[in-house]
Amino acid sequence: MKKLLLPLACLCAISVHAATINGEIDVDELPSAKRSSNRYQRGAAEQPAAPPESMAVVYLLGDFPQAMWDNVPKTSELIQRGLQFEVSVMPVTKGAMVVFPNEDETFHNVFSYSPEKSFDLGRYRKGEEPGTVVFEEPGEIAVFCEIHRHMRSTILVLDTPVFTTAGTDGTFALENVPAGEYELVVWYGPGKTSHQQISVPADQETLTVQPAAPGE
Repeated sequence: MKKLLLPLACLCAISVHAATINGEIDVDELPSAKRSSNRYQRGAAEQPAAPPESMAVVYLLGDFPQAMWDNVPKTSELIQRGLQFEVSVMPVTKGAMVVFPNEDETFHNVFSYSPEKSFDLGRYRKGEEPGTVVFEEPGEIAVFCEIHRHMRSTILVLDTPVFTTAGTDGTFALENVPAGEYELVVWYGPGKTSHQQISVPADQETLTVQPAAPGE
């Protein structure tokens, strides 16, 4: 029996159209970075580094193929270095595990009392096993250090595989977005977001949007 030879086109995976969404958020809407109190610096063996810059998180809500969910990183790191958290906000997808490495010689004790996820990792320092937490529910998780009260960050747990942080100039790009209808959300800080509906056409490779102001 002769083998049936299929056309080459039939053997190739069907590609799904995807676009890049570009935009720019208003950096004036971001909160000012909180400086360390002098009472933490007086007589301390280590001086706190400058606090991390405030960042906006931009993401889409809508229906996405399972493959996009499967490709989202399942583990992230929120590093403690220079008596500060490395970033002011870390976006992750629900179900992700966050590792909290301590790169300082002194002890830290990372904790949160947020209703979506409360935890207390206890005291550990550089070279010791870092604490880990899995975040199952979407929400804003305020993170602190029990020893150094100036240290703070936010873990933003999202119910979407499409998100990014805006640059210091406010620009952002959401890549590989399938055609469809979505809600574009910008997170400027705890409790401060903007929302708008956008449409990604099937015949467009790039789309430029102007995010709504917070509260709109």
